[in-house]
Amino acid sequence: MAASKKKKVVKCKQPPQTGVAVEKDPNRFFGSSPSWKFSGADMDPGCSWSICKQHLQNAFWDEVLTRLRAFESMSYEEIFVQGKKHHHEIDVLQLNKVAIKRLEELQLELEALRSLKISATHRIYGYIVDQTFYILWYDDNHGDNSTCVCRSRKKHT
Repeated sequence: MAASKKKKVVKCKQPPQTGVAVEKDPNRFFGSSPSWKFSGADMDPGCSWSICKQHLQNAFWDEVLTRLRAFESMSYEEIFVQGKKHHHEIDVLQLNKVAIKRLEELQLELEALRSLKISATHRIYGYIVDQTFYILWYDDNHGDNSTCVCRSRKKHT
C-alpha cells in the first residue's frame, strides 16, 4: 500500500495589517498599478537573495529600479495575466527548501509568492497585500539550478 501524500504547510505569520478585516475578492488589485514596499524585505546579508548592498551592488540602480518604475505604468492585470509567462505566482511548496526555511525564519505565512522578471536570470520575489507588492528577495541566478529561489526546469533540454 502506498504511503499517503500529505501536503506540507508552511506555518508563519502574515505581515501586520491595520483596521478591521473585511472579506474581499483576492484578485481585487488586478485593475490597479503596483506600488512597492521594502519594509518586509529580507535584508540579512547571509541570505543568498537578500535586498542588501552587498548582494545587489549596482544591479539595483542599473536594473531593478528601472524595471520597477516601468511596472508602475502597468496594471497588475497587464503584469500577471498578460505577462504570465515572465511574471507569475508560485506556490510556496515549489520553492527551494532553503527559501521555504527562510520564510519560516522570517515568520511569513504565505501560500504563494509572486515572481517578477527583471532580466534573463534576475527575479524579484514578493507578495501582494492590499494592492501593495511587498518585495522580499532578489535572485540574480534564476534558472535550472539548485541555488535559485524557485528552480526553472527548462523544457526540451
